[in-house]
Amino acid sequence: MRALCRGLSAAEPRAALAALCNLAYERRLVAALAGNASCRVPGGFLCTPTGCCLGELEPADLVLLGADWRPGDGQRAPSSEWRLHAHVYRAEPGAAAVLHTHSPAATALALAGRDLEPLTPEMAHFLGRVPCLPFVTPGTDALGAGVAEAIGRGARAALLADHGAVAWASTIRGAFHQAELLEAAAALALAGAAR
Repeated sequence: MRALCRGLSAAEPRAALAALCNLAYERRLVAALAGNASCRVPGGFLCTPTGCCLGELEPADLVLLGADWRPGDGQRAPSSEWRLHAHVYRAEPGAAAVLHTHSPAATALALAGRDLEPLTPEMAHFLGRVPCLPFVTPGTDALGAGVAEAIGRGARAALLADHGAVAWASTIRGAFHQAELLEAAAALALAGAAR
């Protein structure tokens, strides 16, 4: 475990964000070409490119975006969900990284339209209540605006109805851990509902 997570705190943001992506794939928080991630860097952001498998992503594959979220010359196009990320950073100035997943348990709750209540002390401390936001077309400003509104109400992660989940934190390592904890908490909620 230690070796797997070590790269999340690499001093170089490209290396740390690529490690987050690879680990998210390994832990089944994303599959195939689903999911995306970003982090703040001086003068802008790094973001996963569109149409990539996070499990295969290398540091050099990340797209460097200016503060206006436009890629530099010769860069690949960023994820189609870049607007979601931009809204999170605007609404939560302390966020340094964002991870959007399609993890099975969290997505199952999102498909059911269920909020995730804090069932354990750990969930209450790290996640609080995680709202399930109404469905909005992926890749749109409206999706990001809905998450920004949830942040304004104190959310630290969100479920996206009929879509997936999104988590953010003040570090790249923290964003990964929020998403992983969200998935574990969603699995507990589903198990409890089955009793």
